[in-house]
Amino acid sequence: MLSRLHHLRLPPRALSRVRGYASSSDPIKVAVIGSGPSGFYTASRLLQLLPADSPLGSRLSVDMYERLPTPYGLSRYGVAPDHPEVKATSCSPAVRSVTRPVSFSEIRVWAVTSFSSTHFTTPALLYHVEPPAPPPSPATGPLPSERLLPADSPLGSRLSVDMYERLPTPYGLSRYGVAPDHPEVKATSCSPALSAHKLVANEQNCQHKFDEMTQDPRFTFLGNVCIGDGNPDHSSSSPPAGSSAGTVPHIPTYTYPSAVHLPLASLKPYYNVLILSYGASLSNPLGIPGTDLGNVFPALAFVSWYNGHPAYADLPVDLSNIKSVDVVGQGNVALDVGRMLLQPVSVLEKSDIPQSVIDTLAKKAVDDVRIVGRRGPAQVAFTTKELREMTKLPGINYPGLPPDLQAAAKEATKGDRMRTRQLGLMEKPLSGPGGRFALEFLRSPIRFNPSSSNSGVVGSVEWGENELVDGGRKAKSTGRSETRDTDMVIESVGYKSEPISDFLPHATGKIVNDAGRVRTESGLVPRVYTTGWVARGPVGVIASTMQDAYAVADNIIDDLSSSGRQKGEGERWLPDVAEGGRPDEVERGLKEGKVIDVERWGRVDKAERELGKKTGREEREKFRTVEEMLAAAN
Repeated sequence: MLSRLHHLRLPPRALSRVRGYASSSDPIKVAVIGSGPSGFYTASRLLQLLPADSPLGSRLSVDMYERLPTPYGLSRYGVAPDHPEVKATSCSPAVRSVTRPVSFSEIRVWAVTSFSSTHFTTPALLYHVEPPAPPPSPATGPLPSERLLPADSPLGSRLSVDMYERLPTPYGLSRYGVAPDHPEVKATSCSPALSAHKLVANEQNCQHKFDEMTQDPRFTFLGNVCIGDGNPDHSSSSPPAGSSAGTVPHIPTYTYPSAVHLPLASLKPYYNVLILSYGASLSNPLGIPGTDLGNVFPALAFVSWYNGHPAYADLPVDLSNIKSVDVVGQGNVALDVGRMLLQPVSVLEKSDIPQSVIDTLAKKAVDDVRIVGRRGPAQVAFTTKELREMTKLPGINYPGLPPDLQAAAKEATKGDRMRTRQLGLMEKPLSGPGGRFALEFLRSPIRFNPSSSNSGVVGSVEWGENELVDGGRKAKSTGRSETRDTDMVIESVGYKSEPISDFLPHATGKIVNDAGRVRTESGLVPRVYTTGWVARGPVGVIASTMQDAYAVADNIIDDLSSSGRQKGEGERWLPDVAEGGRPDEVERGLKEGKVIDVERWGRVDKAERELGKKTGREEREKFRTVEEMLAAAN
């Protein structure tokens, strides 16, 4: 066992903690809510470090809940359809180092993976670890699912993980957030994160990591289970653009009617560790007049639509009369949207997006996409890689960077080689015969105006002019404005997480936490953790999400090893010793086929791949609705 731990580069203090649990025999239960990247990263790491044939791992079990019948979350419903390589990207080659069968243990970790029900949600993990007997302290805690200890360690033998997901599908952002034309991202190893952990990168993808984890009997996936308290503030629905449900009539509100709905507190008796990794599933609203007009969409809704997310299967997108599109925001998602609008359909039809979306994209008349930002060229949030992909679209027409902005941008990027290279790429114009793509700066939308020919849809945007202040860090209005015609607006100005319980403190769109430890007014909540976008906000890529999950898992191990109350610890919420089993609604759902386990997800996965083959695709063809998924699962 020690050689395995050394291979994983665990610090010496971790080895001492493992030895300290050798004499315990209590079960460890982990619950994971959501099946996106952050959920299965944590779960798989936990199972990897606690092999089933170890004293600790033999007592571990993991349940994963997903409110859709399918796993993968954002990987399935957020990644652009023409980016299958992104969906195939390796999220954690570390898991490959442990490929042994393990038996279910009495210790159960419930991981609640991302509530992929709403767009790009990183999974939430509920970990439940019962304390050693006798418990060293009331603060015995859980371990993150994939980053914990081997099953042949004293702690790993008592560990189990349950992963909850409100969609029937796992993978979260990897399934529903990565661009469809980025299959290499889904397939590419997360080498930067792996290098940081001194692990060897390989071609294994994020989705394969989840599949690998399902081979460990201590892990359980529970899809189509929606965790939320069910009041108006935590309705577990998909409200438009961060607004209250119903205020934007053309954007549907989805309540996951086919899912098993449970309040968060219903899980309390069954787990002693809770990991919340359900991502950022709401849009940040612009809060300006006209957002309720037709053809004004939050990027989250638009990306979820073309990625086949069930919550947006009925989004009223008609591109047949859309020629010009304004995208508000200059991050990677904004460029994803622009690329999808200008990408030849011949490329997209090979991806995993539903045929109904392909049919809509085949009729698009879009020939002018403007990506508009409130600051300057030196402050853009997108990466050079994303910009280069835009410039390589067949026949693209790109005017380059306006001359009046070049001098200031060069001064601002002086000494920053990455920004300098990016600026050089922005400066180069391209005069192809195809669609036009432009970057526009120092503009903020003031209002969206109705069309003169149809008052129900957008026809123009009033843009306010800005100037940079405070060393370029802030944009300040000059008081001047201009109005320009447009046929469609996509708002891409960020995301925030969804409150699912009054128990969880929420601020600035995130769960309040210290290094992944959830904090309330009374202090840190023992054995309740959060990771991914719901913890740190919608920043970073899959590799950084993995690093974050690993760090939280290490903190869980630290907490489990401590005796007595932790510094800053508040009132306990989870029991020190968890009951066996799961909520009655979950057990009943498993018997009736409403809750999707790994076997049922395998049927959905197979059916989607077979559907893709029938239509000549290189990838699967995703099911659009939960009902289709449940039919395939059962």
